[in-house]
Amino acid sequence: MITKTKVLSLARSGMGGLSNASKMPCYSWSISAFACKTGGKLSKIKGSVCSKCYAKKSNYLWPNTKAALERRLSTYNEDNLRFKLTACIVLSALAKHGEEEFRWFDSGDLTSSTMLSDFCFIARKVPELKFWLPTKEEGYVREFLRTGEDIPSNLCIRLSAPMIGSRKSSVLHLKHPQITMSYVDVEGDDIFHCPAKTQGNKCGTCRACWDPKLYVSYKET
Repeated sequence: MITKTKVLSLARSGMGGLSNASKMPCYSWSISAFACKTGGKLSKIKGSVCSKCYAKKSNYLWPNTKAALERRLSTYNEDNLRFKLTACIVLSALAKHGEEEFRWFDSGDLTSSTMLSDFCFIARKVPELKFWLPTKEEGYVREFLRTGEDIPSNLCIRLSAPMIGSRKSSVLHLKHPQITMSYVDVEGDDIFHCPAKTQGNKCGTCRACWDPKLYVSYKET
């Protein structure tokens, strides 16, 4: 087994690097939130879930962090096949080092339906990991579904309702066992409420976000 240091070095060269957010129980892969298509539009709407985007402030604006976010997207865009193959090697190795989950996008979002297809490819090749993909790009998800390609059972796609405090969203009509919803400051007996705010802003032992059977509501940041 190669060392975790070498695994992360390979991730940097072939995936642009991984992020390791303090809140998360696992590694993730992120790009700049300023590149978000739908999120960019929502950020201009008062009361939307993107109007106070955490990924457009604080340490996400540090020069080295900004450079890393840009490097990851450019690495993917330059050669997405190399990216996919490297990701399979890296994530399989991380699973052997004891990792059980992985998150796409602690910052940023899908840039195309092809990117979603690539993430599905990776999930199929690395069944040892559970993948969580939060996204606001309903259009890309619908485009992907029209191709007839399957979503692997170890990938949870969590579509976000656009407005704080509201469940209203057209994506409720996307019926698929691997697609579920997330909200911000929404109550309901059928909703799991993220416990991070009560436990030091960390996931702790909670893994609800990786479970496509659950609707999850987060507290406004």
